[in-house]
Amino acid sequence: MKEEHRQITNSFKLRGASNTVLTNEKIETFVTASTGNHALAVCHILSQVGKKGIIFVTSTIPESKLQKLKKFPFIELKVIEGDPQLGELAARKYAEDNGLKFVSPYNDYEVIAGQGTCGLEIMQQQSNIDNIFVCVGGGGLISGLAIGAKSIKPDVNIIGCLPKNGEVMLASVKAGKIIDLEYKETLSDGSAGNLEPNSVTFELCQNSVDSWISVEENEIEQGKTVFYLPQMLVKGLVMDIWPS
Repeated sequence: MKEEHRQITNSFKLRGASNTVLTNEKIETFVTASTGNHALAVCHILSQVGKKGIIFVTSTIPESKLQKLKKFPFIELKVIEGDPQLGELAARKYAEDNGLKFVSPYNDYEVIAGQGTCGLEIMQQQSNIDNIFVCVGGGGLISGLAIGAKSIKPDVNIIGCLPKNGEVMLASVKAGKIIDLEYKETLSDGSAGNLEPNSVTFELCQNSVDSWISVEENEIEQGKTVFYLPQMLVKGLVMDIWPS
């Protein structure tokens, strides 16, 4: 297991957010949209470098994440009703109208490159791995991870894992084009929502993901028990997080 939940903001999102903000060091204000994890990552790196942020979140954001966001300085929150995709579209339009930098949760090559460091680390730490199972929402993590991992071991299998209530990337790959699905609530809130039109992750997933697994809500609920087993029971299967 690659324990990205032990990152500073409790998810892999800090990788892509940091790469994007640090790559654009001359920009003072950034705009983003998120169901929580990406927003927390952007806010954290902005607080580290003294930049401002305007964050669009949907009303479905978990209260715990919302309260964390409110604690960051120089951050303005805008709450949007409905599908997380609507928040992304509203945030992108706001950034364009005001001449600001939009940091997509997934549809951005700088973000994808940052997430790709996860794939590089996995192969550097355990080069004999044959299969990597990756949660998929917008596809930013699995796109970057696949490119990074396959650059070291081209025949490693990348398996995309999606909630049945949020399998828009899988449905799009099957259809050969980006499609919208009716929004359904899912326990996997961080991977919920439709894709932006012309998302760069779509083609990357088509070319880099080897197979897919769609997971029912009751299976996600049951999986919590396995995920939170004492670490001693999975000794040898847990990887380090960011190298020091």
